[in-house]
Amino acid sequence: MKRRFVTILTVCAMLLCGIGLVSVPSPAYAAKNVCDDADATMKEVLGCKDEQKKATVGTVINAWIAVVLSFVGVAAIVMIVIGGVFYTKSMGDPGKAKRARDTIIYGVVGLIVALLAYAIVALVTENIGVSGKL
Repeated sequence: MKRRFVTILTVCAMLLCGIGLVSVPSPAYAAKNVCDDADATMKEVLGCKDEQKKATVGTVINAWIAVVLSFVGVAAIVMIVIGGVFYTKSMGDPGKAKRARDTIIYGVVGLIVALLAYAIVALVTENIGVSGKL
C-alpha cells in the first residue's frame, strides 16, 4: 500500500512539474498597437491607458504559484474522492476501510496545506510589494 501511494504521489508530482513548466506565460507581441494611432476620444472608447502594463517577474511568479497551488488543491480533492470510492468498496473489510480512511485524511491534510500555502504566499507577496494578484 505504501509503495502504491508513493508511486501515485510521484506521478502526481511529475505531472505538476510538467504542467508548471508548460504553463509559464510567454509574451505575445501584436503587429501594431491600436492605441498609438487613436485620438483621445477613441482611446477612451477602446480603454487605452497612457501606461501599458507589462508583465514583471513578480506577476509571472505569482501566476505560476497560483497555477501550481490550484493543481495541488485539485489533486487533494481527487484523493478525497478516491478515498470515498475505496471506502464504499471496502464492504466491511477493516484493512480496506483503514486504507480508505487514510486516503481521505491525506487528501484533507493536502487540501489544508494547499490553502495555507496560498494564504502564506499571498501574505508575503503583499507585504514585500510584489505586483500582481494570486
